[in-house]
Amino acid sequence: MFEFKDNVYSHHLSPIARKHSLIAVGTKNPKIQLCDLKSGSRIHVLRGHRAEVLSVRWSPRYEYILATASADSKVNVWDVRRASGSLFTLDQHNGEKSKASSQTVNTAHNGRVNGLCYTADGLYLLTTGTDDRMRLWNSATGENTLASFFSRFCQVNYGKVCNESRKQLQFTVSRGCSPEFVFVPCGSSVAVYALHTGELITMLRGHYNNVDCCEFHPDFQELYSGGKDDSRTENWLLMSSPLTQTIIILAYIYFVTSLGPRLMENRKAFDLKGVLIVYNFGVVALSVYMCYEIFFVLRKKNSQVTFLHVYHHSIMPFTWWFGVRFSPDALLVSGGMGTFHALLNCVVHVIMYTYYGLTAMGPNYQKYLWWKKYLTTIQLIQFVMVTTHISQYFFIKDCPYQFPIFIYIIGLYGLIFLFLFLNFWYHAYTKGKRLPKVLQAQTWAHHTNGVMNGNVDHDKYQ
Repeated sequence: MFEFKDNVYSHHLSPIARKHSLIAVGTKNPKIQLCDLKSGSRIHVLRGHRAEVLSVRWSPRYEYILATASADSKVNVWDVRRASGSLFTLDQHNGEKSKASSQTVNTAHNGRVNGLCYTADGLYLLTTGTDDRMRLWNSATGENTLASFFSRFCQVNYGKVCNESRKQLQFTVSRGCSPEFVFVPCGSSVAVYALHTGELITMLRGHYNNVDCCEFHPDFQELYSGGKDDSRTENWLLMSSPLTQTIIILAYIYFVTSLGPRLMENRKAFDLKGVLIVYNFGVVALSVYMCYEIFFVLRKKNSQVTFLHVYHHSIMPFTWWFGVRFSPDALLVSGGMGTFHALLNCVVHVIMYTYYGLTAMGPNYQKYLWWKKYLTTIQLIQFVMVTTHISQYFFIKDCPYQFPIFIYIIGLYGLIFLFLFLNFWYHAYTKGKRLPKVLQAQTWAHHTNGVMNGNVDHDKYQ
């Protein structure tokens, strides 16, 4: 086992070596490490880059020839038997700029070079960079074929090649095909180019997230690609596409804010006492609460359909769809960062819907509901805890959370609802605007205002 102090970005074992068993390793350190499998030690260091080494590749033609790419925009070609330095550094201008300038620093790309790949015969080397360019080089002379008039692949121009990766971009070339193709990860797709002409043939689609690598199998003539997406939840209910859930959420918003009130305008309010009892106690066991505002509408309690309710019940299912679909590991495996708020919310809902179930059972149970006001307090404490818990990410050094974007979403979500519930508290308890009329004359009125679902428990008895 080899241990490195710095992050490892790339490693490669020669596919043809018979006289050595060296693994070339590129790390955050500008030095390339050569590790010997036989002795189990690092036997040599190659110096020549000034920034992190993002990609390393052994030649499939000569066992001692190694190419390395770095964030310093340079690609070096080495004979590892030589200790004096690299054989040459690739120059995208083939030396023309160096002749006209006192600066002789050769660069392969105008940005980080994060991808290397030899053709099957080892005669040519392909490179990719964050300047959105892919270049084909003569591996023996180091000439850029686009800039060389006498190149076998004369003036090969691949055009703009999307490259958003900050680390290594592993692409590949076909073997045994005629013509030959280059397969390059491009966002959530794989771009297929003709090696000889630079023509974009097609885009292979099937990933939901960024593709990081691809590899060609010459025996089966198959391409394998790997990305950050996760297919484990693809066949779950409503998880194959966000379209179905989006339609459901939009229909829900339309019903509770527009269609429902208009349908019920000239109709008698529904008596949903039995339904509410079953529903509320059902949610105690399973936190399915999106439909509660529909009950408000059917009972003609339109004033209880607030922005707080609709916003919460619209945005939560939508954000969780993306979390569960694209990063189940980040939400379900990576410690408690992605699950703490959900667990805490379920506990709160058990308490909350137990209360609502009791209120739906009628006036005889009012004496057991003295603790109503404290539901809002519990909700406020919940969002303080969620925001505090998620903020620890910013104080943990090198936290390996898979998708940091969800950290920001959870934190923002907690803050928004903290302010929304504080606003509710102010209007309901400080100004008393949302106290039921039947309770305003009672001495314990300040203990009996609702939380997330308004005054559903008492308004029906006015």
